[in-house]
Amino acid sequence: MHTVTETVEIISHVTGKLRGRVAEIARRLIDDGVLPKSSGRAVVRIDHSSAVLLLFAAARADRVADASKTATEFAGLPHRHNLFGLDPAESKPVKPLIAIKHELKVHPGLTLAECLAGLLAPDATDRCTLGFAKDASGRPSATVKTHHQNGANSSMLFFEDDTANSWSRETFTLSADAFDALRDALARDGGGGDG
Repeated sequence: MHTVTETVEIISHVTGKLRGRVAEIARRLIDDGVLPKSSGRAVVRIDHSSAVLLLFAAARADRVADASKTATEFAGLPHRHNLFGLDPAESKPVKPLIAIKHELKVHPGLTLAECLAGLLAPDATDRCTLGFAKDASGRPSATVKTHHQNGANSSMLFFEDDTANSWSRETFTLSADAFDALRDALARDGGGGDG
């Protein structure tokens, strides 16, 4: 686990966003209660679930004022479709989806934040590419493409409802190399610093 300041450095590095902007977004998330706030000497350390909130906001918030809304919208996106044909309503464990010690159950309530928390686990081995988009009406969607060690690839789509406008443009992509760097950085113990 890392302090917010350390997480800002990590997210800035992997997204290519300016550190100052990511720090402003983190401050907004703290002020809005999305991220925990440090108090006095009690420096709060955040987990993977909180780190992905900062990732969503840094990657997709058009304005700092929109950071909390953007983070929570993307975090709550439900899994809707697998491009490789699995029905999320089957609630079956899918071992090839992510090669980690625990199984990710693909179910109708699986959210983007839950999926990424599993993929960012220190024991996860699959490479991932993330895409964040908004349709013409401003509704968010995301694609998680996994690249398995056995050579198989899969894609999972996350969006709010089936009435979403089919036109969207990908506004941010996190490459497999950047995702690996993010997972590796979050797996290391934070060294301290202020939150």
